[in-house]
Order: sequence, then C-alpha cells, then structure tokens
Amino acid sequence: MDIVAFVLLIIMYKRHDKALRILFYYFGIGIIFTGIESLLAHRAINNLFMLHIFTLVETLFLGYMYYTWMDDRIIKKWYKMALGTFSIIWFISKFTFENIWEFDNYTATLEVGLLAIIILINIYKWTQQDTIPKFFSPQILISLGFLFQFTGSFFVFAYS
Repeated sequence: MDIVAFVLLIIMYKRHDKALRILFYYFGIGIIFTGIESLLAHRAINNLFMLHIFTLVETLFLGYMYYTWMDDRIIKKWYKMALGTFSIIWFISKFTFENIWEFDNYTATLEVGLLAIIILINIYKWTQQDTIPKFFSPQILISLGFLFQFTGSFFVFAYS
C-alpha cells in the first residue's frame, strides 16, 4: 500500500502542498523501513527495533503534516508540545521499561492515541471554521484513512 501511495505522490508531486509533500517523504521512509525489516526477517534477524524507530518517525512526520494543516496558533503550540513530549517519552522508554527487541506496546499505544486526537482536532477545527475541505479532498481522505488505522491500532496495542 505504501508503494501505491508513494507512486501517486511522485506523479503529482508539484501539485501538492507542503503537508502532502511531508506525506510523500513519510511513505518513502516507510518503504525503506519495510524493505529493511523484510531483509532482516528473511535472514532470521530480530527486526522489532525497526518498529520502535518507525513509531517515532511516523509520529513526527504525521504530526508535522497535521501541524501544517492547522491554522489555530494555540493548537499549533499544543501540537509542538505534544510531539516534543512524545519524543522525550519515546526516548526514555527505550532505555528504561521497553525492550527494543520486543514489541513496543506502550509507546505504540501512546502514538496512535496521540495521532488520533490530533486528527480529530483538525477535523473539528475544519468544521468550526467553515473551512471543511470537500469530501474527496486529500485532507479529508487522508484524515479518515489514518483515523480508521489509528483508532483500530489503539485497541490492538492497548489490549495486547
């Protein structure tokens, strides 16, 4: 799926705003991580540390994408603080209570919860400002897709 989105973003690269270009880089990095994870798995090497790293990468890229779509300065400051706090928690967790050779339930749960909240805040602000993008606009489709993914992942990670 990452490859299809990546190819579509390459084709339409110049027509996209800054946020969609961030998404382009996110999918590109996702493809690289998936390739490395597959190579490690093929050689029977534990690749879970890659998932830990990608948790942070995903949060920062997607958080920044929604940051660029937000117009409210106060919420933008909150986004910066939330993403910075998450990064610190992620870093501390890797050296204390989460083993990088096992699945990262705590930070992955926190990540998907945080990103779901950020997405919901963006959607809420679009409705409050009467700047609702058309239903088939990239902002709405991307937000709905990620919202489905992250809310479902939240329950999987929280209860595993």
